[in-house]
This record gives sequence, C-alpha cells and structure tokens, in this order.
Amino acid sequence: MSSLQNREGYKPVKVFLGMSGGVDSAVAAALLLRQGYEVIGVTLLLKADAEPDSREVLDAASVAKSLGIRHYSYDCRELFRREVEDYFVEEYLSGKTPNPCVKCNPTVKIKALCEFADMHGGGRLATGHYAKLGLRNGEYSIFMHKSKKDQSYFLQRLTAAQVSRLIFPLSELDKSEVRAEAQRLGFSVASKSDSQDICFIPEADHTAFIKSRSDIVCPEGDFVDMQGRPLGRHKGIIHYTTGQRRGLGIAYSEPLYVRRIDTESNKIYLCTSQERFDMSLCAERVNWIIPPLSNDSFYALVKVRSAATPAKALVKIISQDKIKIEFCSPQLSVTAGQSAAIYDGECLLGGGIII
Repeated sequence: MSSLQNREGYKPVKVFLGMSGGVDSAVAAALLLRQGYEVIGVTLLLKADAEPDSREVLDAASVAKSLGIRHYSYDCRELFRREVEDYFVEEYLSGKTPNPCVKCNPTVKIKALCEFADMHGGGRLATGHYAKLGLRNGEYSIFMHKSKKDQSYFLQRLTAAQVSRLIFPLSELDKSEVRAEAQRLGFSVASKSDSQDICFIPEADHTAFIKSRSDIVCPEGDFVDMQGRPLGRHKGIIHYTTGQRRGLGIAYSEPLYVRRIDTESNKIYLCTSQERFDMSLCAERVNWIIPPLSNDSFYALVKVRSAATPAKALVKIISQDKIKIEFCSPQLSVTAGQSAAIYDGECLLGGGIII
C-alpha cells in the first residue's frame, strides 16, 4: 500500500484502464496500483466474434482478480464495426491503404473508455501504449516513447480533451522490462505473444474480409508502368496495396512495386525500386492535438508510417483540415490512406490522412 493511501482521509483517484488481455495492460494495472490509484479494468468487446467469455476477457479478468481490482467488459462491437471495419472496407475499395489503429484509438477505444468512466463516476483513463505524457506550454501533450516500441504515431488523432485525461503507465519501460515485471508478478499472460496483424481480419486475409463485407465487384484490370504502358493484368484492386512487391505475377528485368492504385481507370501503376520515393505529400482530415506552430508554414518532423524514422519537413497549412508536407529528403512509399504524424521534436502535434 502506498504512502498516499495511508494518509488520513485520502481518497485514491479512479483510473479506468483499458485491459486487452495482453501483457502490456496487465503490467500497466500493477504499476497504477503501485502509484496509489484506484484501478478499474475495462475490456472492450470490439470484434464481431468477441464475447464476455472470450480468451481476451478471461485473461484480463484473471489479472484483475490477482491484483484485487474490479474488472468489466464493455460492448463496443457496433461502434467498432461502424467506425473501423466499415472505414477499412470503404478506404480499400477507393484504392487506399488505411491504418485502422489510427482510426480506432480516438473513435472507439479512448472514446469508449471515456464513456464508461463517465457512467461510473468519472476519473482518469489509462492504456498500455508505449508513449509518454508531458506538458507543453501548460497543456497535456503526447511525447515519443524512449524505445523502438514507441506507439505515439497511433495516437495522432486523439483530441486535446482525450489526452488531458490519459495516463501512460509504461512510459518509462521497454518491452523486455514489461515482460520481466509480468514474470515477477506471476501473471499468466507474461509470455503471451503480441498481436501482429489487423485484429479484426482472420489470418491477415484482407481480401476475404472485404469480400465478406461488400457486394461491390472489383474486376480485373491493367498493370501499367509509371508512363502508362501495359505490363500485364491484375486480379482486382482489393488484392493489392501500395508498396506491395510479392504476388504481382509480372515478369520484368527488375523487381516491381505497386506505386499507385487508380480506381477510376481500374489501373494499378507499378514502379521500380528507384521510383518508390516522394519528396512531398498532401493530407486531409487533419487533427491537431496542439495548435500548429504557425498559421502559414513551419518545419517539423513527420512520420509517414508507424515504423518510419521521423523526417524533417516543411508543413504548409492549406486550409483548416488540409496540409501539404515537403520533405527535406526523399521518403519511401508514401501511401494514400495511411497517416502522417507531425512532431515538434518528440512532442506529437497531430496528423492527417495522406491523399
């Protein structure tokens, strides 16, 4: 028991922790307790086949029981279907490659945690994300995590109000330290593997998932080079994504990659390795956690995918929800539908959807 809890008349701050049934949120719960919070575990039911007795819920409940904290499941399946699954299908059918995690955090996971917390008396929110929370100009802001596991990129579309309620208990730990702590605490999930693929797509088969959710037929069409010259036939646009190399079935003198998908002409543009780089991008549906540094343009660091190295760029404000980003060095496979996260040093300012 912490010294805070020992103080006469002290009432611990309630924290509603998203518990996925994995090792990260399990250790996050233990750390929050150690810091003197009253922790309530909440497992969100997201996928269509999620049930209160699913493996994720049972694993989370087991950890909660071992720590002596309350645990609930919260049905968000309809919200998840509408905000994430339908969005994924619509973007793919329009020739884009969406990032469902970037969409899910503000519109489902954090939103649902906020709702659940408010229905149960209010309080702070916590997740097992590898990110940091800090102050910038007196406002709560998200900062990059110290490790390669940094997940700040996936939080770029959160609102300032959502960020102000968050706690990241794993802000000072890397993955190996988290697993070691879980082992020390005797958690059954200590060696549970991380999920690698999109959580709602069985066996990572996005084509089958899209077909099951849409009656739109994607006919065969032409593969063409960057000058529009025919190279062969494709099976339908939903089978491909920007940057893809394997499974094209094109015989060529060097490896080819999907460069662009044109839904109007039903053509897929292929390029060589040297043609995969961009010096600029446009993004829309821009979200600012922190107001931009200028009403016109400013230099920042930009990540065009979660695993990308932050690159120096000039960010130009086109309108309230649209920006142009000009890089100081070429960027590999900038992809329509993915998100561009914008940082001032290690501080996450926001981001937009690449068009």
